[in-house]
Amino acid sequence: DEVNPTFTWSDEDLAFLDGSPVVAATQSMQNKLKFEYDALLGAPGKLCDSHPTVFPREHFTFENWLWAFTNLFSRAIRLRNMK
Repeated sequence: DEVNPTFTWSDEDLAFLDGSPVVAATQSMQNKLKFEYDALLGAPGKLCDSHPTVFPREHFTFENWLWAFTNLFSRAIRLRNMK
């Protein structure tokens, strides 16, 4: 089985955490990711529409956006200043 961040979970899977603050945090992240995708690529008039040869919609999907963010998110670490 795969273990993925909760912002990639379906509503059905997320329902297992009902009552947990994780649900609200996850929904907030899901909304943020959709807003950012639409603001840059997906909404009418954005990059997929204005430059379709450079940003073909079949490659720049929301699912691919989530995949890319998940990869970035999984590799981002914060190191505390040890001074």
